[in-house]
Amino acid sequence: MEKLKKQDILVRLSIDPQWKIDDPNSPFTEMIKQNNYEEILNINVDSLNAEKRGRWKQILKMVAPIFKKTIEKLNEMNPTDEFIYNKFFQEYLSSDYLWDVNCSLEHPAGFGKGSEKGTSFYNYIVNNVDIPIYIKELSELEYCIFKASYIPSNKKVYDFSKPLYLAQNVSLIKSEYGVLNILENNNNINRNIEYYVVGSKGKVYRIDESTYRVLTLLKNEGNRTIDSSELQFFEQANNIGILTNDLNVIDKDLLNKFFGIK
Repeated sequence: MEKLKKQDILVRLSIDPQWKIDDPNSPFTEMIKQNNYEEILNINVDSLNAEKRGRWKQILKMVAPIFKKTIEKLNEMNPTDEFIYNKFFQEYLSSDYLWDVNCSLEHPAGFGKGSEKGTSFYNYIVNNVDIPIYIKELSELEYCIFKASYIPSNKKVYDFSKPLYLAQNVSLIKSEYGVLNILENNNNINRNIEYYVVGSKGKVYRIDESTYRVLTLLKNEGNRTIDSSELQFFEQANNIGILTNDLNVIDKDLLNKFFGIK
């Protein structure tokens, strides 16, 4: 097990439901023995439990406005008087998705990662085999809307001859057999699948196959000139705020490249 500083141990102890002072089989017990921090065992258990409850409420306060419908459905699966005691929320509080800072978006003001919890909760839900598909669909849509509003909207594109990018706050979704999925770069175009995009203001738009096909072809082929028949598709994409010329508002690790930018 990875060694942690005393402060990090205390922070996790004040949140993680599986970290318990009075349980000899708890990950906490192994951690303090490994680091010779036995003095932490003198913490008042009642005070610690009150602290945990308060921190759980703080985290729920961050994710509840984002995943309102998702949380309603999760609570129907495991009814509790307070959602902080729901089975799935308790698992999330102990999961790597919460504790890995990389499972969060960069702060819009440039403060780094780790402050927002929507991304970590979303990743926990979609990777949990015990959560039904229809709830994962809800979480995908609610997360897309959150992401579109979390990252500042890009300005409209006025020069289509310059490099174009799909803005970082944009999520493309496909609907196949009634199942929604956020698109990855390896998706192929299919006439029988509906495509949706969450624009920069959090609104959901349906786009047709032709629009998505043009965007995908340009991404894969690099440099090419827009002809008159394709211009309407870019104008449509531009009007709903999903294109940008600005490299500062794209995710460079997950870059969708247009017009020869490699």
